[in-house]
Amino acid sequence: MRAAAIAFTLLLLAVPGLGEDVDYYNAGMAAYQRGDYAEAARLLTIGYVYHPENPYTAYNAACSYALAGDEEMALAFLDRAIELGVYLFVDDSDFDSIRGGEGFQRRVEKVGDFLDELNNRDWEPFIFVPEAKPEKGYPVLVALHGYGGSPSGFTQAGVARLFTDRGFLYAVPYGERVQGPDSFAWSGGKDTEETILKLLDELDTGYGIDRDRVYLMGFSQGGAIVLALGLSHPEVFDGVISLAGNWATEWESRIPAGTKIDLRVYLWVGSEDAPERRAVLERAAGFLQDLGVEVRHVETEGVGHALPEDPLPLFAAGLDFVSGSGE
Repeated sequence: MRAAAIAFTLLLLAVPGLGEDVDYYNAGMAAYQRGDYAEAARLLTIGYVYHPENPYTAYNAACSYALAGDEEMALAFLDRAIELGVYLFVDDSDFDSIRGGEGFQRRVEKVGDFLDELNNRDWEPFIFVPEAKPEKGYPVLVALHGYGGSPSGFTQAGVARLFTDRGFLYAVPYGERVQGPDSFAWSGGKDTEETILKLLDELDTGYGIDRDRVYLMGFSQGGAIVLALGLSHPEVFDGVISLAGNWATEWESRIPAGTKIDLRVYLWVGSEDAPERRAVLERAAGFLQDLGVEVRHVETEGVGHALPEDPLPLFAAGLDFVSGSGE
């Protein structure tokens, strides 16, 4: 990593009154969502000072610098993201302005062989089991990470215990597309559908589950996928927690008029997320209600396209709603 370049920039970014209690990652991602890439780079760089081991702070800083036209800083932060295991830059359009440069191409070549090795590994899901098993079997929550993410976002300290303490068998699989040792994406469509349905069969065989209490949760790309899965298989899934997901309006034409779906959906988004995402999720809430789906649509102030700094209250509220335990 070009440590000298980053250190020099940090000196330029020093602003009186800034402190660790500010959520620079969310503030930076909010600036990114509204297209203010120079400000996003500034905030994410400060965020990196406080959280230098967070790969997505470094990666999104690299994206923002590239979009702002600063190739040197983009490559400096990209090197740090590579060190931390994020390789999705290979196909990321945020780097189109520097893609043809020798420096960027060297980094593409650097990660190529390692990606081949990673694709040959078996990536087993994380499974967390409660202490006591109900007579009818475990209720299940399956969580899907976002594009370029990994199960680590849903397996941090306290997250799994939040669900197992409520008696839920909690499973967090890896996306099928490997983009780095800590970076994965979902293929979407039938491939991901088969992945999740197969996982449920394996959980039933290995642990015994309550097929009448199966829930999905997902963030970003995972949030869009869990919505699609819930609507496609309401006979399988009883509730969906979609966190900063998306809603493809073409889905609406695939559902016959007059269809009623027995499902509970918790739709969440940050108030500083992209206006287009917020608008389409508001549309989704109305459409789902017309289908008979029980919907709770929630926005959290001051959060961009990221989970809140402490996501546990959000996870708890989502699960309480879709499972009916909060009533």
